[in-house]
Amino acid sequence: MVDNLMNSWKRSVCNVVRYEHNGNADINNMSDECLVINYLTYIRKCIPYPVTVNESTEIKNMISDEIRGPYNKIKECLENGEGVAPYLSNSASKLAFDGLFLDWNILHLHLGNLSTGSNHAERTENTLHLLVTTNNAYFIKISHHGRGAYTDLEEFKIIYNNWPNLLSTLDLTLDNEIDRHTARDNGISELVAFQDYAGNSHTATINSSLGYSTAKTSNYDLELLDLKIPRLIKGIVEKAKEKSQNSDLFSKGQFYYYPQETCFKFGIIDSQENLRPLFEFSSTDLWKNIFSNSTEIKIIVFL
Repeated sequence: MVDNLMNSWKRSVCNVVRYEHNGNADINNMSDECLVINYLTYIRKCIPYPVTVNESTEIKNMISDEIRGPYNKIKECLENGEGVAPYLSNSASKLAFDGLFLDWNILHLHLGNLSTGSNHAERTENTLHLLVTTNNAYFIKISHHGRGAYTDLEEFKIIYNNWPNLLSTLDLTLDNEIDRHTARDNGISELVAFQDYAGNSHTATINSSLGYSTAKTSNYDLELLDLKIPRLIKGIVEKAKEKSQNSDLFSKGQFYYYPQETCFKFGIIDSQENLRPLFEFSSTDLWKNIFSNSTEIKIIVFL
């Protein structure tokens, strides 16, 4: 039963993403499995749940009047659980490869203003770099666009200076500096060598590094897809069946995903124009449960 439910849930996600990005060759050429993993990575980047914001000592001197408003708005969105989807790169929702995030959980967010009714903040040269864990966002520095911005060793110096427990430092000295772009292009999570403010050398990995595979997808999100999500989906369906007066219909049902309504519906097609829903639940509740270990998923049963 779980396999059938998961396959139906995956198809519902794939159908929506392919429809929304009709004509995008990269998405069209992805396997269903790869597409769902990358979509989970995108949702995780949106941070659709409340987190505690921690600011580095260094970043407090980088906030100009020009970016102060958007900077404070991003803080507010993170703390109240609104997420940061409008401030992500335009390519994020297209499931583009983001080596910096997959490698080190470090996001870059645009610091432009968000107009009323718009889903995207103004694109800016200045970007906010932050490291994301399950319940925390660590604001590292204000950076910029371009190749050097995504392999900046100063980020590790700042992380080590403010939150050394976020790094696993190794008693190891690398012979040569590794080309991080080359490593990422080949799907390799590499060690990073940097110097702290005292001039001491360190070789580090991020604690609980999420890493990515040679397919340039997140191993972390693949594990969620293989282990955690099937348990959640099975539990949701079992609870819905307990509440339903027509649980015998569930074997004929399938999932449908409605991102604009932020919900998953499970139902039966009576015709191509008519979906008879058996139950629904909030996709936001599901994402929170997947990524932040929230425990409540409200299920509405119709039949």
